[in-house]
Amino acid sequence: LPIPEITQIHQTLAYLAQPEDLLYLRKFISNKDLDPDLRASAIWALGKLHLNTPTPDLISQLSSRTNDRSIGLTAESDIVRRMATVALGFIGGSSAAAAVTDKSFDDTATAEQRLARRWARMRIRQKQEPSIFEIRRNPPSFLEPVENPHLK
Repeated sequence: LPIPEITQIHQTLAYLAQPEDLLYLRKFISNKDLDPDLRASAIWALGKLHLNTPTPDLISQLSSRTNDRSIGLTAESDIVRRMATVALGFIGGSSAAAAVTDKSFDDTATAEQRLARRWARMRIRQKQEPSIFEIRRNPPSFLEPVENPHLK
């Protein structure tokens, strides 16, 4: 299947997944040999599947993607870092909150990653989608870049 179709399957799994689907989706988290959009869509789906359900090992995996500071060929892609941050916001809990408030994150973060991190912190504090967010009225959605005209 082409990558856009697989990413849509991942999005669907976020709402219809069975326990075996979680294992399938987790295989995408750290495998940098796979397409970044595939990995990001799987990570997003895992965040939705674990909504308000902190899972320590998943939070650890996502935190390592969010805070990956590799450079060059081993660098984590922007979309994966951003979706890992959004997934941590969906999952919530004190460990997820710590991962998205890591001060060293700002050193290598893009503007979109910093905005996703702010959204995740708001989401974790409120335990629901922020009702008003400076980027847009809806949360960072499926593989859609987070934009803020004030940062351009």
